[in-house]
Amino acid sequence: MPNSVIKHHNDPKWAYTVTGDRVERQKEIYLPSDKQWYPVLQTSMHFCFRDPTVKRGTTLFCTCGAAGIIVGYEAYKTRSAWIGNEVISCLNYIQYGRHADGSHE
Repeated sequence: MPNSVIKHHNDPKWAYTVTGDRVERQKEIYLPSDKQWYPVLQTSMHFCFRDPTVKRGTTLFCTCGAAGIIVGYEAYKTRSAWIGNEVISCLNYIQYGRHADGSHE
């Protein structure tokens, strides 16, 4: 089940998670498990973030409530210009062309 996120409307630069932690939009996210920085696919209505409070499983989420994933250029080329070989993006946005809340970019 995806994590629900309470978005602060009128400011897509930050949001609060259900646990009350504030998360901010970033251009790159560092993943300690990979010891690497990844660019984030920027969308206008939502953003992906890393939740350091999650102890097991995925730590990447989108503010729409879906999981965040790492994808290659082939997966995101129809939605953005090249920003890197691997980028962090919303799972729903890549698979279905819309976010989990039904919003389109």
